[in-house]
Amino acid sequence: MKKYSFILSVAVAMLMVACGKSSNNGAQFLDNLGIDADQVQMLSDSIDVKIDTTLFHLNTEQGKALLGGIVPEWAEDTVDVEGVASIVAYKKLDNGVSLAFLWQEWGDGGSMYICSYDKDGKFADGMEFINWQALNQSSMEEGSSFFLNWEERCGGNFTPKGFNIHRVYKGMRTDSEMSDFVPQWTIEKKYDYKVDDKGKMTLADIQLTQIGKVPADVLTLDDLRDLAKTPASDTKVIDKLNQKAGAKEVANADEESKIFSEVENALGTIFERNPSGLLQWMVGHPGEQSSLNRFMEKADGFGVIDRDTFDEAVEQLADEAGRAYLRNLTKDWFKSERMTEDGAMEEEYYDDAISTVVYDEEGNPV
Repeated sequence: MKKYSFILSVAVAMLMVACGKSSNNGAQFLDNLGIDADQVQMLSDSIDVKIDTTLFHLNTEQGKALLGGIVPEWAEDTVDVEGVASIVAYKKLDNGVSLAFLWQEWGDGGSMYICSYDKDGKFADGMEFINWQALNQSSMEEGSSFFLNWEERCGGNFTPKGFNIHRVYKGMRTDSEMSDFVPQWTIEKKYDYKVDDKGKMTLADIQLTQIGKVPADVLTLDDLRDLAKTPASDTKVIDKLNQKAGAKEVANADEESKIFSEVENALGTIFERNPSGLLQWMVGHPGEQSSLNRFMEKADGFGVIDRDTFDEAVEQLADEAGRAYLRNLTKDWFKSERMTEDGAMEEEYYDDAISTVVYDEEGNPV
């Protein structure tokens, strides 16, 4: 009898250890949505996530819960996200916060969102990495040379206080469809993120390395796109965008350029996530204190900011003087000329820069 009791005690202890191990390996944000952690890739020390058939596809309820905090439109009851949102992998940090690598499909590409969830499994923070793994090939002239405009790869590793993302971005060229691609320039960046006990993320540092002669407009555009890699909780993102927009190469950008469009897109994302915050910032930065007005004025050209939505947000501000200032400032805004003759919206392609420029062996435009 004593022997049987001993064996039973050992079995119970082993079961408790196994259960504890399983719970420790899992993540509360998955449990909250009824997702079996064994069906999702769990990362160890490295961040090696690929977009392949191992994706765990989310239903609408799960997609809204996991991505609604970083893609506000997905939090709406009328939005269906099934088939376009997936979990690529997850990681439970030592402080109890969980990170999820989430893939959103759009057109022929997509975006990787890195989101954090607190110990209760609730959304805490997130940022976007467009073109996590991407290739883009185009032809300069029909029937002649083919050129690979850009290649992008991301990976990284976890640290005691958060994680790092390593990104390699190459501009390449080939003289014929059958020849090898020749690198023209390479941008390498290392993004250092800290994650606190509540899941708030901070982009602590960006280390830049250039190989070859990177065109100035490529560097400018890539610098602007780093704003999307700033966590949503960063309250200084508007100030950062304002500073970048005031730089000569951005301030003087043509309205039809990708640089101009990138500033508009950044403003649209900021407005979507925090409309009152952007409007209050505008009230507090009148005249020459803002470098953003020139871009805001045209920001509805491709539906970046809707006029009616903007006006509704203005009227919700508590500051009467602020409302009057914005009404007067924007009365002639959002009158886009980017329409076809039949009134339809012109189509724009947000491919990477330098889609029609070829470089010699030294990286000079030819």
